[in-house]
Order: sequence, then C-alpha cells, then structure tokens
Amino acid sequence: MHEQYPNANKVADIAYQSQDHSELITPGKKPKGKALTPEQKEDNTKITKERIYVEHGISRIKAFRILRQDYRLALGLYPMIAHAVVGLLQLNRIMG
Repeated sequence: MHEQYPNANKVADIAYQSQDHSELITPGKKPKGKALTPEQKEDNTKITKERIYVEHGISRIKAFRILRQDYRLALGLYPMIAHAVVGLLQLNRIMG
C-alpha cells in the first residue's frame, strides 16, 4: 500500500498507538484518571471522521463471505476474487 500511495496519510485506531508505528496518525488516549482536553477531543474527532470511510468500506467487503471466512479455493484465484468483490461494491455505489 505504501508503494502505491507514498504521500497518503496513514490513519489507525488506538490499538496501534502503543506499537512502534510513528508513521501512523492515531487518536489520543485518555490519561488514566483524567479527561481529554477540548483540543485533544477535537483532534480525535477529525481523525475519526477520516477513518469512518475506511471502516465502512471494510465492513462492506466483509459482507462477502468468501473474503470473511476461511478461503478454500486455489490461492492464485484470491486476488481476482478480491478485485471482483471490490468492483461489485464500487458498481453498487455508482448505481445506488
């Protein structure tokens, strides 16, 4: 993905914050026993508004059982099937 879109922002959820992924944009965690500042809340809201489109896309793809469950066909077919699923989702989005 990085090779295709080297300048794209990489937004992740809080789970990636503790790992060594300095290139990822993650929402801020609430400090133990304290509340987030209004600025931190605003930043988290901006990040969440970017991530929601990706999360919705992932959920649409997972609606196809062949991509959600154990894959049992030839491994060489998987990329073609994944492209077909994404194509169907895009067609559905265009056609409404």
